[in-house]
Amino acid sequence: MLPKFGNMSINHSQKKKQKTATRERTTTTFEVLVISAVIVLSSIAAAQLMATNNNSVVYAQSSSGPSITAYCDTFAGFTLTNLDPESTYYVQRTVTLLGSTEETTDAFLSNSAIVVAPSEPGTPATFNLYEDIDNDFSTVGVESNELIATDTVTCGESPPPTPAEAADELSSDVQNLQNVPQGTKTSLAAPLQQVSDILNDDNPNNDRLACNRLDVFIREVNVAERRGDITAVQANDLITQAEDIRSELHC
Repeated sequence: MLPKFGNMSINHSQKKKQKTATRERTTTTFEVLVISAVIVLSSIAAAQLMATNNNSVVYAQSSSGPSITAYCDTFAGFTLTNLDPESTYYVQRTVTLLGSTEETTDAFLSNSAIVVAPSEPGTPATFNLYEDIDNDFSTVGVESNELIATDTVTCGESPPPTPAEAADELSSDVQNLQNVPQGTKTSLAAPLQQVSDILNDDNPNNDRLACNRLDVFIREVNVAERRGDITAVQANDLITQAEDIRSELHC
């Protein structure tokens, strides 16, 4: 039979080994937990980064879609930008030519294009951009639900009337005077007809002769006002127009 202190030494040694093993298991478990936590946090950070990048892509796509921009050169034109090369687009152009409105529609495939549309100066030109979503433009034509962008531009100003055109307009205004005796209208219209004949005879060398006829017209207006056949407002308007024509002719 072993001494009592021998059993105590064995038990103490076993307990010491058990504590060491426990500490080792605890250390290993802690390391595993730390590594796992790092992996989880890294995954979360990566997921957030991916989400941020994805959001940026979506935002970029939604903020820079296909667009059309109208501009003025010699005539009205437009540029197409950010077109999807996988899609087909068509543009409807509405312009004014020779006093009438015209519409034309053409298909476009390229990412950008510059097209000029002849139009009368001073008239608006409208360009509508459509995306051929169901690829049936060639058979169906324009579909309002496929409209994605539009722009309008007005190029130039309406040209001022020529002296001959202004004289004809003044003659028309005389005939349209309200509450004026027809005899007075005839007297006022006579020198204006002579002005029109002179300016429309294809001989610019005698255009200054129209200056004398305009002076006659202005005198007739003043006489008609003194007689009470026309009002002061009517007289002022007619004389102003006549003076404008004189200015254009450098009388």
